Amino acid sequence: MNEANVDKAIAIMLRAKKRGSVDMTQWQRLKPSQNLSTTEAEFHACGNAACFAGHIALSPEFQDDKGTIDACGMPILCMPYPHTCGFYSVYGEEAVSEWLDITRELSRKFVYSDEDPRTIEVSEGGISKQISYSSFYGKGWVDVTADDVLEKLYALKRGELA
Repeated sequence: MNEANVDKAIAIMLRAKKRGSVDMTQWQRLKPSQNLSTTEAEFHACGNAACFAGHIALSPEFQDDKGTIDACGMPILCMPYPHTCGFYSVYGEEAVSEWLDITRELSRKFVYSDEDPRTIEVSEGGISKQISYSSFYGKGWVDVTADDVLEKLYALKRGELA
């Protein structure tokens, strides 16, 4: 685990929490007629929301570490090939995995609804629908909040997640 980058991820999510801009279902949730944001300042000025990985992609911390954002809002990290002058890129949960230096399996749980096949039924405005359930967060994926992500990041830092 890269403890310095976990600390950065915590700072990123604390900023997202303060702005109320977390929506774990999308890299970036845009309002109609808005273009994808490429920086955190631009993103928050528009009042948009993003998932954990989307917030990482937008952050100055990630971008200072050779990270960038793709056309959908997904994080991309440029990595050097060992023992050469070349580079390659990793995307999405793989970029988060490399940046935090955690397993891809754990990164996937942070970034996507995990492999739990269950769905739960919710009623919204009198309409029932099925949503993905996250056993990692212990709730429906759409209900995961910044506090839930922060709780898992703190547990990672304490060595409670492998």
